[in-house]
Amino acid sequence: MNLIGFYSKKNLYKLTKFDYYKKSFSKLKKDNINIIYFYQEEKDTKIDQEIFENIKKMWVTIKSFNKEWEIIKYLKKLSWKIFINTFEEQEIKFVNKIRKGIDQKITNEPEIFLNKYIQREIIGKTYPETTVRFKKFSLKNAKEIKKSDLPKTPFIIKPTGWIQSSGVCRINNYKEYKTWLKTIEDAFKKLAEKKLLNQEVLIEEFIDGKMYTIDYYIDEEQNIKLSKPVFVALWIDYNIEDFCNISRIISKEIEQEVDKNKLKEFIKKTVIWWDIKNTFIHHEFKINSKWEYKTIEINGRIWWYRLDMYQLWYDIDLLTMPFFIREKNKKLKNNIATFALYPKEEATFDWFNEQLIKKIIKLESFFRLNRWDKKEWDIIWPTKKWYGKVWWIILKNKNINQFKKDVQFLETNYLNIIRMK
Repeated sequence: MNLIGFYSKKNLYKLTKFDYYKKSFSKLKKDNINIIYFYQEEKDTKIDQEIFENIKKMWVTIKSFNKEWEIIKYLKKLSWKIFINTFEEQEIKFVNKIRKGIDQKITNEPEIFLNKYIQREIIGKTYPETTVRFKKFSLKNAKEIKKSDLPKTPFIIKPTGWIQSSGVCRINNYKEYKTWLKTIEDAFKKLAEKKLLNQEVLIEEFIDGKMYTIDYYIDEEQNIKLSKPVFVALWIDYNIEDFCNISRIISKEIEQEVDKNKLKEFIKKTVIWWDIKNTFIHHEFKINSKWEYKTIEINGRIWWYRLDMYQLWYDIDLLTMPFFIREKNKKLKNNIATFALYPKEEATFDWFNEQLIKKIIKLESFFRLNRWDKKEWDIIWPTKKWYGKVWWIILKNKNINQFKKDVQFLETNYLNIIRMK
């Protein structure tokens, strides 16, 4: 049996940077699963030889390629079953070409993982109650929209897609909409600098309620292997008009908030009928005030921090899911909270509040603080103006009462952690 992966050359270092991969690869190797990672040669990207040597120590074979037919020819010579995957969203289209080349089943419309608006269009045709309604306008047409043409308030408006929370606003009335149009030029300017400008305005319904994520693997027969639900707190939950993810929390209480049977039925409506096969899914959804489940987005981004966190929470190893589809249902090992650090507003970045950091490190639930050891920039932005995460703090505790107390301390002091001039 073979696990085949694809990474961009610049991201190969991730295989050696995180203990998660070392543990997973060791487990796979013991079960006689060969691990091969391909990366495309890039003339302008150089990789330290030490990285290559460290990857080899992890029982991983790495191979460079220039053309897709080279990979297909190589894979056709391999014996045993081949599972192909990538944790990089931008590689999904390429990976599906390889799967087709060796006659593997793939999702009928793989572009759904790269465009949530295609997702919403398709889901909305069959199960409109499970997704978000939206409309697209050119900037010119958006300026001409009358009050009667707008959806029921509140609604969400943003200058384009694929830009995280940049330029996103919640509109509560027509006056706010007109004000937003006057200030949109600044957002378009930033998009032009990033080469993301397409002069589109997106308007979508605002879904109230709590945000959650779930990760799962769907095999060729469309069996689903679920992880556990994660609660996601947003700036908007703290009454700040921004939509970035502030914290991700999992605990027994979070498990109980998400009805398992409703969740499975919801996933079937949003995924199975779509004929998705042989891939991982990261599913973002909300449970609104009417206890309805609404898909916000699905994608294939199973990044390292998700892999790492699931192992800390439940000893769930997503990387081995394709090979051990009947793995036992895991019990919670720890209550976990990850807090990503963002600025509330644009400012000159001074540094962290060292006195507060010392108090956080002394918390009984403190587990990890990841930050740069030196000043990387002068100006940082809230995601509303441009994507500007600084880094994150992780809490971990088996005692739910102490865990909740420490989470509350971080929530109360969050805005004071990053020091501004």
